[in-house]
Amino acid sequence: MSSLTTFVNCPTLQDRLDAVFCQSGGAEPLPLIGFLFSNENNVINLEQQMIQGTNIKTLQLTYSRRVLESEVDNYINYDTCTAPAKRGETSTTYTFDETKGLEIARKFDFADLWRRCESNELYFARLISDLIDGAERKMETQAAQYLVAGVGGFATIDTDGVAGNVKSVGTKLSDGTIDYDAHQMIMQSARFNQFCTAPIIAGDYDIVNYYDAIGVGCCAQTGLDFASVAQGIPTILPSYRIGTAFSNDTSKFLVMEAGAALPVWFNQYSGQLGAALSSETMQFGTVVSRRGIPFDLSVIRDCNTVHVKLSLAWDLFFKPTDMYENSDILDGVTGILTFDVSNP
Repeated sequence: MSSLTTFVNCPTLQDRLDAVFCQSGGAEPLPLIGFLFSNENNVINLEQQMIQGTNIKTLQLTYSRRVLESEVDNYINYDTCTAPAKRGETSTTYTFDETKGLEIARKFDFADLWRRCESNELYFARLISDLIDGAERKMETQAAQYLVAGVGGFATIDTDGVAGNVKSVGTKLSDGTIDYDAHQMIMQSARFNQFCTAPIIAGDYDIVNYYDAIGVGCCAQTGLDFASVAQGIPTILPSYRIGTAFSNDTSKFLVMEAGAALPVWFNQYSGQLGAALSSETMQFGTVVSRRGIPFDLSVIRDCNTVHVKLSLAWDLFFKPTDMYENSDILDGVTGILTFDVSNP
């Protein structure tokens, strides 16, 4: 009997596609929610005032409109020591809608995992990671929609290129070379509208290409340094979703100050409540993404099926449009402006 001379072929191998190829669309930069939830945007934390543990508070903020120049006399009257009128105040109310937000739920059977190459623990961890990724991309789209819906007006002295509450700027001259006036007009608007910080520019396409070309503004699509806002450097948030939110008008973009749009979120399973509700077959709690966003997470076993749900109630809140008197140059200004790229 002769010795064996043949070989056994390797069985079909299984691996994750994203472990072999760079998966297109993976780890998408989400600059809008990255900035909105950053410490630089939330210096005064509206979230802490409206949400206290698992209790939702309606918040009333009072304010006095600034004194008009026309109210100040241009002479001194030494014959009287009385005042002609009182200085009043008004208020605005912020109410959080706990049904506004997002959720995604998926299930699996134990039998689905029996013959998989991946360990059960790794599959479950990846499932949670995938749900968070989808939820945060949905939040980015929602953030663009909320921001576009929350734009204010321009100061009455900011008239160059403004029509219909939109300011048009050019990024190219008629010969195709760079028009440096666009950046100057954006900075002028930040000054005329009395921004508290350096401008935040949110959009994509022409305006992002423009700032890449002139080498002004911070920063790369990944690794945004939001601290640059405090240093007077414009921050560019490359987001194609802004154009989509403007009815697919890719020429439009937003210019805003830090703190003009404040996120508020609510976790129903935060603190000890989640632990109190949990049992052997039900787990409730919160899971924090790498961007620092806390999501509610529930894992419920129903016989041999596991139901996983990730959710977050959240919203954006803005300054009132009546912060200034009707005849004030800042009447209608909220710190969020709409711009449009218009090239010859």
